[in-house]
Amino acid sequence: MLVSPYRSINVAPLPVRSSLSRMALRGTSRAKRVVVIGAGTAGLTVASCLKSPGRKQPQAPQQDIEVTVVEARGRLGGRICTEHFADGSAVDLGAAWVHGACRSNPIMAIVKASGAKLVETDWENDIHFEAVGTETEPHQSKQMDEVELKRSYKHFEALWQLFRMKQSADRREAKKGPIVDQSLMTTLRGLKSKAFRGIDELDKRSQLLLLSAISGETEHDYAATPDELSSTWWDIDDEFDGGHALWKAGYQQLIEHLAEGITVVLDAQVERIEWFAADAGDGPACAVSLRDGRRLEADFCVCTLPLGVLQRDQAALFRPPLPEAKLQALGRLGVGILEKVALRFERCFWESKDVKPHCIYRTPTSESRTLPAACEAPYWVSLRPVTGSNVLVAYFVTGAGRVMARLPEEEAVSRVLALLKSMFSPVEVDAANLLEAKKTAWAEDEWSCGGYSFLAVGATAQDRHALAEPVGPLHFAGEATHDRYPATVHGALLSGRRAASEILAKLSSEAKGYPK
Repeated sequence: MLVSPYRSINVAPLPVRSSLSRMALRGTSRAKRVVVIGAGTAGLTVASCLKSPGRKQPQAPQQDIEVTVVEARGRLGGRICTEHFADGSAVDLGAAWVHGACRSNPIMAIVKASGAKLVETDWENDIHFEAVGTETEPHQSKQMDEVELKRSYKHFEALWQLFRMKQSADRREAKKGPIVDQSLMTTLRGLKSKAFRGIDELDKRSQLLLLSAISGETEHDYAATPDELSSTWWDIDDEFDGGHALWKAGYQQLIEHLAEGITVVLDAQVERIEWFAADAGDGPACAVSLRDGRRLEADFCVCTLPLGVLQRDQAALFRPPLPEAKLQALGRLGVGILEKVALRFERCFWESKDVKPHCIYRTPTSESRTLPAACEAPYWVSLRPVTGSNVLVAYFVTGAGRVMARLPEEEAVSRVLALLKSMFSPVEVDAANLLEAKKTAWAEDEWSCGGYSFLAVGATAQDRHALAEPVGPLHFAGEATHDRYPATVHGALLSGRRAASEILAKLSSEAKGYPK
């Protein structure tokens, strides 16, 4: 059975009924109204923080904050989407890992509170295959030679050392004034030294191995090609210590924890977001119009729409238009593409008595296998160590991901099986008996328009600041608005806390009689 990432996860549509929270405020007795757009991690975090602001001001009378969360989908979670196979095992078709499973990561407090179990991925417990064949057909592959891989990694280390020096110099120049940015790949191709002659001076096979190593450092993390990524600001974001861990019961446990006590209006597509002048009197500061004709007036609105949706819809969505600085930031930031196909088998054919891999890698050594139409899956993750189920998840990034997103489900699964049969015995793969398959199409999903954000050529972290900047009563949250931890669930969560804090600070100032 093929399942898309759009299905409801045991959440029924709810009536428009706001959650109420108490906050100590002076001033009018009318409840302050907040509309949150999007019931993903960021939006639910905003609502949760406003519901329980954690501030005590006993000297002041209390005032209600009414919070309404509207969600276009028929489920909670946004780009978190946990599905279940027939055997009950979970698979995350959207965000999957806790990146940096340590105490400093705010996700870990929720893991503890919810009693969830995480399983760390051992990236070095792997099988590594060549990827050979034509653009349309993978050929039987052999495992990569360890000596050759080590030689390729030495090329990579030499190149990366040159790049880090060049990037540091570029960042120093950027502090002095504007510089002309270029793509990461343009920079890498121009780097040479006595120890490293340059990418174009390598033989074809060595080039392919090196380019695959570069891809592993960039495309897997950012879902964007080195030709798209900013050379100057690549890898500017921070990360927590600790490994990368998967949720045994799925990331939906996080969503369920955040949504506790929050009423969400599902299947509520936003048509327009209006915001009014500060001197508009006692009327609403903003209003959100839904496609079904309903209009929600509020004192504040928090927009947590994904970057791709904002890029597509901002012109029609906001009245008046967003400030030019925010529009320019939207135009410079990029949206990555990452798709998955998850297969559950009756028998596990990729493990043996001595080899029980967490991951399987494929490195193209035929140039034709690097083309998007080849639909190569550079890495695969086994869920046997996580859920105990015989599940393999194939990952498709950038161009290959976009192609896979558009393929009919049956053809996509057929292609994945062909890749497996090029690595393992076709007889063994057939005998393992495919039971179920689940395919994503985030690039084609109208409510995500892709995966997660990245700094494209010409973009800087300041664009994330500009995207996060409030505009009157409008506030913004989501992974793309967090400069330190973008493209992560914990970044989305922290951005939600920030937006909630901005609103609480405004209400506190208003209660004290300060100007808005």
